[in-house]
Amino acid sequence: MPTRILKFPDGFLWGAATAAHQVEGGNTNNDWYMFEQKGVIRIAAEDIPNQDELELAVIDAGAEDIQVEEEGVTIITGRADLNTIVQMLEKMNITPASFGVEYITNTMLDPDESASSTLSSLIEVLEDNEDVNSVHTNANL
Repeated sequence: MPTRILKFPDGFLWGAATAAHQVEGGNTNNDWYMFEQKGVIRIAAEDIPNQDELELAVIDAGAEDIQVEEEGVTIITGRADLNTIVQMLEKMNITPASFGVEYITNTMLDPDESASSTLSSLIEVLEDNEDVNSVHTNANL
């Protein structure tokens, strides 16, 4: 089987958490120090009765960032504030589509089309591997 060499863009970061890494540790060849654990809450657009009211409420509750997209709203918060904001949303009769702790990087990379294709293929292979729990990247794909 021929070896395929992948060329990644300068500044590209990625992380793949495996059970062995999480349990046994000792993996020093990684970029985990460039990621932060943040609370991430996603709300579908159709579940938001009043977006302005929602944004003001979550900012007052401690949200660090609000990303408005066509599909809905993504709220980024500190780990400690995640449950507080979810409970506040429930009191507003807003049910998040998903919420949890995710690894977020502050150093985003915008790869060109070729690199995006390569990175997407790599991420797909990693996500399909039963030994990989999660995959995180700083690439805007």
